[in-house]
Amino acid sequence: MSRRSVNLESAMDYTESLPEEMLSTAEICQLSPAEDGNITDEEHVDEDNLDKVAPEDVCGEFDVTVMHDDYESDSESIDTLPVEKTSWKRRTCLSKPLALHETASELIPLSPTELLHKILPVEKIEDFADKSQRYALQKGVNFEVHVKVLMQLFGLILFNDYHSVPNENHFWSTADDVRVSIVPRVMARNKLKNVRHYFFLVDNSKLKKDNLMGKIKPLYNYLNQKLLQFGAFQEKLLIDESMGGMDTMDMLFSSYRPKMRSRKWWWNLFNNALNIAVVAAWRLHCELHDADRSAMTHLAFRRDITAHLLRARPLQISRPRPRSHLPHSLRSSSGHFLQSSTQGRCAASKKNCRNQCGKRQHQTCFPVYHQ
Repeated sequence: MSRRSVNLESAMDYTESLPEEMLSTAEICQLSPAEDGNITDEEHVDEDNLDKVAPEDVCGEFDVTVMHDDYESDSESIDTLPVEKTSWKRRTCLSKPLALHETASELIPLSPTELLHKILPVEKIEDFADKSQRYALQKGVNFEVHVKVLMQLFGLILFNDYHSVPNENHFWSTADDVRVSIVPRVMARNKLKNVRHYFFLVDNSKLKKDNLMGKIKPLYNYLNQKLLQFGAFQEKLLIDESMGGMDTMDMLFSSYRPKMRSRKWWWNLFNNALNIAVVAAWRLHCELHDADRSAMTHLAFRRDITAHLLRARPLQISRPRPRSHLPHSLRSSSGHFLQSSTQGRCAASKKNCRNQCGKRQHQTCFPVYHQ
């Protein structure tokens, strides 16, 4: 039973007139006011009165609804629908997803680096090398960027996750307390700076001036597609972003965060993308080896990938050739006597001297040179 009232006072009067057993089921609903075509932002209030003013009434009308067992509806009766009888049968529950080692058994023998390339393939790294080469040419520099060099760059980024020094230059230091022998063998310091300077992810000539995220967003869109290729590993997913440390991805992501810096504003976003790829590859590894419990730890998995990437290309250091020595006949002391001369460089000790015998030499260096 319902009754419509024009104002609040009449609605309250009607509610108070109800019997006590029906009063508990009464509901008052405010209806929207009818539109009269008079659209305005002004209210009929006294602007000079600064006191709190309670409105005399509210807009619209009220609908009072009372539900009671003794109430008989005036509407037409509705026939009760027939209830279908349900028959239950015992069957295997198929709601549980199949394990990854059952659906993708071909991934089990893959190494950590091969699993990483399932998320970040070599073809994508080749595309990075091509874009970096174009970026260097646009800057007027003929700088070659190879795929293996970029792999070494990625290896150094991951190496800096779990092995850090106070300053990046300390990786190439010869001091015993901060020396890291593997880094100088992989890449020279100046070459690392050049590779990092000309490293680019997209074609810079096709970017729009107002689209700053265009330098990094294509990589994240690509990763989103790659991360969905093997499905979801958990039946119950966390959907509350405010959970923070409860999220497995956030916890693993922050365990080993890249620390290598660059002047590019999107560099940290790229480091995060590379870190996401490694974490996703480790989760694949754990799901594949969950049955036999032979999965590697997170740190061991990252170290294996880092070592493989650092060995992608051996460092080639150009060394000067040994200097040719004078024939023994010219080095003999027969007919050679020291005499004063202008200042020059000693042929034996390479220091300044004022004596010579065809070759400038110190008096103490003379017998050594002619031995």
